[in-house]
Amino acid sequence: MTKLKLALAAALLGSSAAQAATFQFTYRADAGTVSGRLTGTLQSDNNTVLVDGVRDFVTLDGVALPSFPFVTTGSSIYGTPRAASVTFDGSNLDFLACTADEFCSDQGIGFDPDTLAFTPVFRIFVGAVSPDLIEEATDATRWTLSAVPEPATWGLMLVGFVAIGAVNRRRTASVAA
Repeated sequence: MTKLKLALAAALLGSSAAQAATFQFTYRADAGTVSGRLTGTLQSDNNTVLVDGVRDFVTLDGVALPSFPFVTTGSSIYGTPRAASVTFDGSNLDFLACTADEFCSDQGIGFDPDTLAFTPVFRIFVGAVSPDLIEEATDATRWTLSAVPEPATWGLMLVGFVAIGAVNRRRTASVAA
C-alpha cells in the first residue's frame, strides 16, 4: 500500500509540472538577451506550446520592455491565420507580441518563420530601447524554454514531499525496531 501511495504522489507531481500554463523563455540574440514569461497550453507532444499571452516580465539585457498584450503571428497579419506557438527544442518559434494592436504596428518582439526572404527571423521593434528595427536570423540553439510551476503546483509538490518524508520516516522506524 505504501508503494502505491508513493507512486501516486510521484505521478501527480510529474503530471502537474508538465501542464504548467506559464513558461520562462530566453533568447540570446546578437542584439542582446531577451527573456520573459509567456502563457500557453502545452500540447500532447510535450514539446509544443500554443502561446496565448506574453507576461509583463520581458527584458532586453535586464532592461524592462513595455507590456505586450497582443499576441499574433506574422502569417496571421498577412492573411493566413495560424496559432502562435513555440517549442522547447526551438524547432518552431512563431509568435509576435505587441503593445498596440493585433497588427503589431507599434512596438513588440517576436519570431517570424514566414518572412519574404524565406529566412526565419527574430525581431525587436521597441522604440523606447532603440528607434530601429532589430532583426536577425533565428537560431534555435539560442532559445530556451522551461515550465514555471504555478502556486497550486508548488502546494501539490509540498504535499508530495511531506508524504514521501513520512513514508521514509515510518520505514526507518520499522527497520530500527
